[in-house]
Amino acid sequence: MEAHLQTIIGVDKKNPFFTLIRNTKDNTISVYLGAALYEVIDDQADNPNLKFMIARLFNAGVNKQSLIDTFGFCYNTIKRWGDALKTNDAMTIVHALSGQGAPKKLTIEIQSFVTHRFKSIYATNIYSYSKEIREEILEIFHQDISAETLRPLFNALKEKYFQKKKVVSVPDTPNTSQLFKFTTQLALPPAKSLLSLPAHEDNPSAHNNSQAHTILSNHTPLFTKESDANQFSLLTSSCDNNIVAVDSKCDATDNRKISEIKNMSQKGFCYHVGGLIFAPFMNVIQKSNLGDCKPYVIQWLMAVLLGAKNIEQSKLLNYKSLALFLDKPTRNLHIQRKKLKEFAIDDNFTKLLNLNAILVDIDKKSDFYYDPHTKHYTGLLALLKSWCSKVRMATRIINTDFIHTADGFPVYIKNGDTFDDMRVRFFKDIKEFRRITKMPDDKVITVCVDRGIFSEEVFKKVAGMKNLHIVSWEKDYKKDKWDENQEKKTGSIILERNNKTDTKLITYEYQEYRWDKNDKIRQLIVRLPEKKGNGIVEVSILTDDLSRAATVIIFLMLKRWIQENDFKYLIAHFGLDQITSYLFDNYKDIAETITDKEHVSGTYKALTKELDKIRKKLKTTLHKKHIFDTKFGIYQDISELIKGQKQMLISELAKELTNVKIEKTEKKPTKKQEESYKKNITKIVHLTNEYDDKFTERAATKKIVSKIEELSEKGTKKMDTAQKQLMDIIKIIARNIFYLAFEPFKSKYNNYRDDHVIFRAITYSDGEIETNNSEMKINILPTIEIPPKVRKILSEIFEEINMQKTPIFNDKKLNIKLEITEKINSFFAYYH
Repeated sequence: MEAHLQTIIGVDKKNPFFTLIRNTKDNTISVYLGAALYEVIDDQADNPNLKFMIARLFNAGVNKQSLIDTFGFCYNTIKRWGDALKTNDAMTIVHALSGQGAPKKLTIEIQSFVTHRFKSIYATNIYSYSKEIREEILEIFHQDISAETLRPLFNALKEKYFQKKKVVSVPDTPNTSQLFKFTTQLALPPAKSLLSLPAHEDNPSAHNNSQAHTILSNHTPLFTKESDANQFSLLTSSCDNNIVAVDSKCDATDNRKISEIKNMSQKGFCYHVGGLIFAPFMNVIQKSNLGDCKPYVIQWLMAVLLGAKNIEQSKLLNYKSLALFLDKPTRNLHIQRKKLKEFAIDDNFTKLLNLNAILVDIDKKSDFYYDPHTKHYTGLLALLKSWCSKVRMATRIINTDFIHTADGFPVYIKNGDTFDDMRVRFFKDIKEFRRITKMPDDKVITVCVDRGIFSEEVFKKVAGMKNLHIVSWEKDYKKDKWDENQEKKTGSIILERNNKTDTKLITYEYQEYRWDKNDKIRQLIVRLPEKKGNGIVEVSILTDDLSRAATVIIFLMLKRWIQENDFKYLIAHFGLDQITSYLFDNYKDIAETITDKEHVSGTYKALTKELDKIRKKLKTTLHKKHIFDTKFGIYQDISELIKGQKQMLISELAKELTNVKIEKTEKKPTKKQEESYKKNITKIVHLTNEYDDKFTERAATKKIVSKIEELSEKGTKKMDTAQKQLMDIIKIIARNIFYLAFEPFKSKYNNYRDDHVIFRAITYSDGEIETNNSEMKINILPTIEIPPKVRKILSEIFEEINMQKTPIFNDKKLNIKLEITEKINSFFAYYH
């Protein structure tokens, strides 16, 4: 029996339990779960049980390539089986296992329904009968069938329909009626002497270029007054393809009335209609009490959502198209900059940030992330310096303090500089954040902050606050608190990678203590596996929250990268790092508006740094001298050197050299060693004197000074960030609107690799609009080719938006109706 057994899939890291063995004699496959036999299946390609088994193994995470190589089915087929099993729907599973191809939508029942409804609908609606019938099919049968699928059936039905009709012809006299031949080109206004039948999706000869226009034989005006034009527009329903009989004096022969013709919809091409996907959220802005700045805020919001990262880039938009759904957009850049400066006041900042808080439903949030973001400044102004991660050094920067929700939505932004330390700004920002969002004083919030906040004074202050908890890393943690003898607990985090089902489980260990520097602070020592390799990362998390579950605190802290990622998205897609305005103030002029503080003067700090550098160099030279003296003895009398040296300094440094073990030798030094020793002695004298001079200079320097006075003397500037503050608030609102609109697509599409790219491309799309008395229909025409799956998802999302009956921004009577169709008008595309 063993000769007939063959292991086809064994255990590995991704498959630690299942083993598959093929029995070539019985032509079966045995599945073992560990050492126990799980099931035996006939090894036949068309066996449903075999397909079920492969699908289960696929869903369990067994190596995909092994399944493909072993059983010979392609990846898409196996994935289809696995996805079908997840649905728990019998029909879906049967269809997935039955073979390739989608189920036919045009069933016998639907064909019968179309045949029955065609006669009554086509008689009164020859232009959009297909759309009307398809809408009824969707409502009754819940099937979304394209016009192309129904076109052959419609053609057959129209042929039968016209066989029963007679073509009405009238003598060709100038005073009665004319017989015209039409082709489906773009519709012209009725007052022109060249009349053409509007192109529509159901005219089978719409793209027949061999047919030509027939122009009136006489050159007299076609219509003498508007009433004649209206009557002339009433085409009889009796027609054969492109032949239509018209009587300019007869009454309407079809069911449409003159009033209905006057209210016929108007179609046209429009740029930027993809931005109307955000209409439900923009409507919240429209209903707000922003005052005079509201139309400009809405215009700037839409411009940012359409890819304009600053006012200068907004000139690339088409304002005639924007005027169709925005309230008188201003194209002039000078006026926009002027209005930006005018509206950049604290009252508008508060209103907009409060509006942003409403959009993200901040009342339900209690966990936040706080972190400063620095913009590297490369201009000529002498701004305050601080650490900039982009260049990895202290340099001139524009500082922005951010607060995000735990879901990654920015809810607070404050532009400025580093006049106040982060530990000071933090408490000011939290207080301002509470005021702007109208947060109750008794609401307890937890804020996760990077290690820059680390300070014993900060933790002591937070421990005494009843409505604020803080979570942060312990700075300069030495990895010396983990005790192997103490109890350790475990926790897990599930990370989603490329989609919802592509997950990674990270298990960590932690121990809990009270911080030795403050017993009111909780310390969590966490051990995690390294991202690459088999090592362990050990970190220390500090918090004043003594009651919350440790796993929740650890999860919040490890998830803090979501804020850093958002900075990258804000920069790349919304222009967060745009400076907006180069206005500035002198600290001397704004001294009265700033609370001054005493600090260690810059001169004193600079001298201290220089002393440290000299000290390091002197230590190196003394070490060389110590080695020479130990080996060869003191080579020459250096009594003069000793007099010039600072005995306290040298003796202090010499303590560090006593532990150096050097064997003494009886050999004499070479000439090269002697010359090097003499140079080293000279260098010691020079460094000692230099150290003495700098030490004396620092002693004469005032250590604690007024910061404003020092900055005023140096001529330091402060950027006027009011305009940047307003534009950045608009940008974070735009960012939040984008993500709120994007969430349904992300969930349905379930592919995190390119979902942002596709959705953003849809929002940048142009399209076709059709307006009537109650709604504006927008047919979005993306520049990218949309697969059927994505098209279906977008149609579902658009239907949800349409059900909200969202009015257009500049006309409350018109509701938005979004559509995305595969068909493209021949005016917009060329088909080979």
